[in-house]
Amino acid sequence: LGLEVEIFRWANHLNVRVRMTPRAGVPVDGSCGNMNGNAADDTTEAIMGRLGGRIAATELLFRHPAQVSGHLVQKTIADCEITRRERALQLCAASTPGSAGVLLDACIFDVCFGGDQYAAEDATTESEVKKY
Repeated sequence: LGLEVEIFRWANHLNVRVRMTPRAGVPVDGSCGNMNGNAADDTTEAIMGRLGGRIAATELLFRHPAQVSGHLVQKTIADCEITRRERALQLCAASTPGSAGVLLDACIFDVCFGGDQYAAEDATTESEVKKY
C-alpha cells in the first residue's frame, strides 16, 4: 500500500513518522496535512476545519485524551531565556555534530521548552531521517 509507520518511544512521549506514497485519485488528509504540496492549507486551523476537530473517545489509542486548550500559544526560539538557549545549543551540537539549520533549530527549541533529554532524542530522530 505504500505506507510506512515508525514509532519513536521515549520516556514521556511518542514521536510518530508516517510515510505514504500518494496514489492518483485517492485523497489523503490528516493532522499533518493533505499531501497536496501546498503548505498554506496545512495550518492547524485549516486541518481542523477539514477534519472537524478531535478524535472520538472510542477511537483513542490511549486511555485518556490529551489535555489541550483551545488557545495555542506560538513560541519560538526567541522566547527561550538566553542562558537556557545557549545550554540547548551546546547539548544539541554535542549530540549531533555538524547539524545545522532547521534540524539544529528544532533540537534547540525542543531542549528549551521540553528538557535536556530532547537533545539525545532529536539526535536519534535526525540520524533516522538521514537514512532516507
